[in-house]
Amino acid sequence: MKKKIIGTMIMVLVVGLGAGVVYKIIEKDVTNRETFDFKTDTKGSNDTISLDEHSFYGKILEVSSSNIIVEPNENEEERKTSDKFSIKLKNDNTTYKVGTNVKITYVGGINESYPAQIGTTNIEIVEGIDFYITKPVVHNSIRFKEYYTLDNRTIYLAGNLEEFYIVDSGSKMTLKYYISNANQTLNRSLETITNELELKDTLKDGGTKIYKSKDKDLTMIICNTTENDKNILIGDYSVEYTESDCKN
Repeated sequence: MKKKIIGTMIMVLVVGLGAGVVYKIIEKDVTNRETFDFKTDTKGSNDTISLDEHSFYGKILEVSSSNIIVEPNENEEERKTSDKFSIKLKNDNTTYKVGTNVKITYVGGINESYPAQIGTTNIEIVEGIDFYITKPVVHNSIRFKEYYTLDNRTIYLAGNLEEFYIVDSGSKMTLKYYISNANQTLNRSLETITNELELKDTLKDGGTKIYKSKDKDLTMIICNTTENDKNILIGDYSVEYTESDCKN
């Protein structure tokens, strides 16, 4: 009976010592880990590291050897978080100047210090005009939808497009706003865009032109048929022209 009691006590002691050692190992491992900032996943998970890529346009306010301070443009989402972002520079031999317009691309969330900090992946100096399309999460099956009419000509966006944005000297605006406020003709506004695209085809229907850019995922069709169809169709790169398109 005494042997059984002694054996039980030894077993409890061994188990207790083993648990203590395991606890110390775990405690040390957790203590030595780096601290990570986790961003809540919109689908309900609270332990997902956000690696989504984001970008914004802004102007350089300050320049140092290691970073630049950038002020996001008024209409940028990031402006709601902070009016100044500290952007760490990479060794790319680029010269940055105060007042220069830039496009900042980053991944993850925003560290709400002041100035705010982000995981910058690219700094692009913005010169002249740039543009891009956005697409909704869910879209309808309409091939083209009416977007804007000026001078008896109508611009149509493909059903899977949400908006067409212009970035002029660092200022972002919709295509509609750009055309109506650029103090130039509709033709000149369109020409500014098509100059940045590749002319893929000129049709024998009177002169309809099809422009594309794979990098920008964009197709622009400038209708000019013998039936006086002068509309403008905008879609993504995959859009293929059909004879009925210019008759919207």
